[in-house]
Amino acid sequence: MKPRVQNLLKSGRAVSAVISNLILIAAVIAVGFVVVVWAQNQSYNYNKQYSSAIAIDINQLQERITLETCYNSTPTTLNAYLINYGKVNVTIFNVYLSNQTDLIPFNTFNLFTFQNQPVPSNTLNATIGMREGYVRILLLKQLSSGTYSIHIITAGGSAFVFTFYV
Repeated sequence: MKPRVQNLLKSGRAVSAVISNLILIAAVIAVGFVVVVWAQNQSYNYNKQYSSAIAIDINQLQERITLETCYNSTPTTLNAYLINYGKVNVTIFNVYLSNQTDLIPFNTFNLFTFQNQPVPSNTLNATIGMREGYVRILLLKQLSSGTYSIHIITAGGSAFVFTFYV
């Protein structure tokens, strides 16, 4: 039996079959590792995107502001007093003013403290005590008597609508 094994080894056919099988197994394992690394990377990216989207949604749900009062300080200046009573900072991104049928055009809006100081980046800060302020809207013309709505859009995407009477 021993001479038979020696003959196989000398002929080289058995050795080349073993080597080709080893090369094939190594290639399959290498491709398997590449697929596992790719799948882990994709999973990490999806998890990161999902976590970011959930954090944004949670912040948006925690945004809470209320309109305390709204009045004309001059015929073409409207002041809307706001309070941030939520747990997160609220940055005012945009403000719209409307009556029953139309949007009311205006020049600009700014957020101020009650000491008439401009608030940097239009943010009502829930963490350092800057929870209150007012939005000053410079109107193009005086508002006539009636019902109006002020729409406050935050940087987080929340929309708050308050109705007031002039």
